Amino acid sequence: MVLVKLEDWPAKADSPFGSVLKVLGKPGEHNTEIHAILAEYGLPYDFPIEVEAYANKLDTSITQNEIDKRRDMRKVLTFTIDPKDAKDFDDALSFQVLDNGNYEIGVHIADVSHYLQEGTILDDEAYRRATSVYLVDRVVPMLPEVLSIMLVLFVHTKKNIRSQQFFS
Repeated sequence: MVLVKLEDWPAKADSPFGSVLKVLGKPGEHNTEIHAILAEYGLPYDFPIEVEAYANKLDTSITQNEIDKRRDMRKVLTFTIDPKDAKDFDDALSFQVLDNGNYEIGVHIADVSHYLQEGTILDDEAYRRATSVYLVDRVVPMLPEVLSIMLVLFVHTKKNIRSQQFFS
C-alpha cells in the first residue's frame, strides 16, 4: 500500500499520473492499515523537526510564583481516571472531607497551556492539530511528547501544573 500524489489525469488517459510519496507497507498488516487511516484523515503522526526542537528547549521549571497561584494537592487522596494502560496519566479526581463535614471533590486536568505561548511555532502546531486523536493502538498527540507525556503526568512525588475545579 502506498500514499500517492495525484498529479494529472488527462481527459484521454485511462488512468491518472502521480508519484509515490510514501510506502505504507503490505495491505492487511496492522501497522500498514493504521498508517492508511492516518493518511486518509490527514492526521499528522510526526511533528515537524522545528516544533520538536522548540518544545525540547522550553524551560520546564516551575517557579515559586507559579506554585503560589495554585493549590498543592499532593497530600490529598487523588487518583487518576485514566485507564491502567494509558500512555499518560493526566486526568484525576481528588476526594477529602472538609473541616465542616462536607465532602470536596476535585477535578484535575493537566495544564499544558502553561507552556504554550501564543503565536509560537508550538502554539501554531497545537492549533492546527486541535486535539489528540486516540486510535486502537496509538495516540496522535496534539503536543510533542515532552509536553504531552513527560511534563504533565500526575505523579504524587512530582510537581506539576494542572487546571483544577472543586465542588463541595
